[in-house]
Amino acid sequence: MSEKIITLENLSRFLEKLQEQGISGAQIHIGPDEPTGSEIVWIDTDDSDLDTYSQSEIDAMFAEVWAAIEGGSVAVTGVSLNKSTSSISVNGTDTLVATIAPSNATNKTVIWSKTGNDISISGDGLNCIVTGVNAGSGTVTVTTQDGSYTASCAITVTSGTIAVTGVSLDKNSAEILEGETTTLTATITPSNATDKTVTWTTSSQNVTLVPNGLTCEVIGATEGNATVTVTTTDGSYTATCAITVTASEIPQGYTLLKCLQGNSGLSSESSHGRTYIDLGFKPTNGIKCEAKITGYTQPSPIGAATALGVMSSSSNRFDLISFGTNNNTRVFGLGYVSYNFTNTPVVEGTEYDVEAYLDSGNQYLKVNGNTVFTGTASGSITADYNMYLFNRIKNGSLDTGWFNGKIYYVKIWQSGTLIRDLVPCLDDQNVPCMYDKVNDHTYYNAGNGTFLYETL
Repeated sequence: MSEKIITLENLSRFLEKLQEQGISGAQIHIGPDEPTGSEIVWIDTDDSDLDTYSQSEIDAMFAEVWAAIEGGSVAVTGVSLNKSTSSISVNGTDTLVATIAPSNATNKTVIWSKTGNDISISGDGLNCIVTGVNAGSGTVTVTTQDGSYTASCAITVTSGTIAVTGVSLDKNSAEILEGETTTLTATITPSNATDKTVTWTTSSQNVTLVPNGLTCEVIGATEGNATVTVTTTDGSYTATCAITVTASEIPQGYTLLKCLQGNSGLSSESSHGRTYIDLGFKPTNGIKCEAKITGYTQPSPIGAATALGVMSSSSNRFDLISFGTNNNTRVFGLGYVSYNFTNTPVVEGTEYDVEAYLDSGNQYLKVNGNTVFTGTASGSITADYNMYLFNRIKNGSLDTGWFNGKIYYVKIWQSGTLIRDLVPCLDDQNVPCMYDKVNDHTYYNAGNGTFLYETL
């Protein structure tokens, strides 16, 4: 076969390369006219650009000719990059482009690799995006699959500056009591901004600020309103939160708690101590309560546990919040003249909103807003003993059905008048107690144990 090639600057060099491959002089035709014999290589000397080709072009053209002679693929003879050095900042990028020689090489597949952890790379064919990760340096290398030719680029990563573009707060409004605290958290955008410092300010003295970087404790100082503002050092971006401070309903020095929890030893553990509160009044016909509590399924085998009640006799009882055992299942119960089981099971530790009402003509119990019992009873009764919290008096003595669940609050009405509004607190000596907001009175443990409690 005959193959025409472009005239070369260095004809002798090309001839040598042909001879290295076993091509004899008789197989090479040199001249301006197309060969008519059995030559397989035609070197056309009729070219005005005789002396303008570089050595790399000579090598590329030889590869093309030889591939045609062999009837196979065009082999890769080298690879280069569009740059040998590059400088980028942290999070900055640059694109490297590889060029395969010869341009018509059959296999142009390449592999991209890097050194160090200061850069990351994402190769896509002959292109590779380089991203600065940390201030430092690294080297990106491209390697051809055909022939394993390589080219490299040295990358320098500078620290640079990532500007702040905004700031936000985790809440835009909050209500707290005097002495209570809420925490605000600021978020800087973007998350990798260089300067994340901020300042916290308040529009009034109704709150006190305790800043700590991107968080700030806001303490209610006096009743009123305040706007808390966070401002970024970089860019002066701002975000605000409207704070409403209401007057505390507990005495100065007291700390409002989330709940009190009973901590009485069971009947077989009397040495553990008892926890209960004497509420200082005898209930009569027409008593109502609202409370938030947790379910309590112990003690066993005792038949009932009372969170709020009193029992003068089996036919004279006020069991407003009680858990009875019915068919070996702990359920809510309600007692007036007699004790009534419901079909509502109690789950240990689950929070319940309870409302109960007792008089001769109307009795009901609601759990989480659902009525679970209604009934009536004949006659009108008055208790002989005070109502207790976390237990009850039973026939003149403390009942063995201790309530070791949690109480979050209790409100009690007698004949339509609110007579107790109880919230759990620590007093100014850090003693757990129930504070009555109606009568400005503190009720302490009447037993010899110690209440457990949870803070807000």
